[in-house]
Amino acid sequence: MHTYLKYSLFSLLFVATVAVLASCKEERLTAPQVVDGDKLKVGDRKIRLFGVDAPELEQICWRDGEIWPCGIEAAKAAEEFISGRSVRCFEELQNKNGRMVVTCTVAGEEATLNQWMVQEGWALAFRHYSTEFVALEQDARAAGKGIWDSEFVPPWKWRQGTRLASHHEAATGCRIKGNIASNGKRHYHTPRDKSYKLIKVSEAKGERWFCSQQEARAAGWEAAPK
Repeated sequence: MHTYLKYSLFSLLFVATVAVLASCKEERLTAPQVVDGDKLKVGDRKIRLFGVDAPELEQICWRDGEIWPCGIEAAKAAEEFISGRSVRCFEELQNKNGRMVVTCTVAGEEATLNQWMVQEGWALAFRHYSTEFVALEQDARAAGKGIWDSEFVPPWKWRQGTRLASHHEAATGCRIKGNIASNGKRHYHTPRDKSYKLIKVSEAKGERWFCSQQEARAAGWEAAPK
């Protein structure tokens, strides 16, 4: 009786293991096309990387006082990482649109594509679905890698319509930076100033953009010392 019970338990465990393995679909992708920083395309089918969220292709960030196409740069980074190499993807789940959500490995690399995008700062940990990549995100942020070297709206908020105010103002020609010094003095900087590119506008601190020097002076700001 004892032997029979051991055999039965082993059989149940074996069946359960096979069921788990069978539920994890694996696909070898031949020449996958990068759609953006967290999506790939094979033929007409798109798949999404699990646990990460990269800037949308059309998304822009703000770096060194200029608009920066961070969505395109994130896609380029993914493309360069997998270029010419075999990619294997394992289905983690399907999203509400029926799209496969996957973890992808790249031939010759220890890090998965998902991990690499976050550790190099080209994607954020998508905490809504997983906290697996949070530590990698924190390291990338501390090192100022990828989009962490810029001002940006998290991709999930960008899709909801949130934009950096500085993008709008710069796009409309308001290029003069209003900066508050450590001593509290308010100075404005024009694109001709040597320090212009070094100045970052933090609207949370009360700093702002101006469309003209006259507007800046009228608001009580002074020209930056030469």
